[in-house]
Amino acid sequence: MAESSRSTRFLSLLERQRVATLRGRGLGVREIARRLGRAPSTISRELRRLRPHDRGIYDGDLAHARAREEAPAAATAAGP
Repeated sequence: MAESSRSTRFLSLLERQRVATLRGRGLGVREIARRLGRAPSTISRELRRLRPHDRGIYDGDLAHARAREEAPAAATAAGP
């Protein structure tokens, strides 16, 4: 995704998948944030808010689907 079109507030599906992969490899929040070019607080909040999965493991695809469900209707109606 081009830097200029990347949301500063929300993670993309690709970013969430990368968070899941890197977390699965045992990387910490700060290292994941550094690799994605995001603030550590963004990654920490993402892991804390969207972690609940039946195995207790962060799932990027599931997190993205849940985030879209929780998005305000106006934001989804406006499109990307």
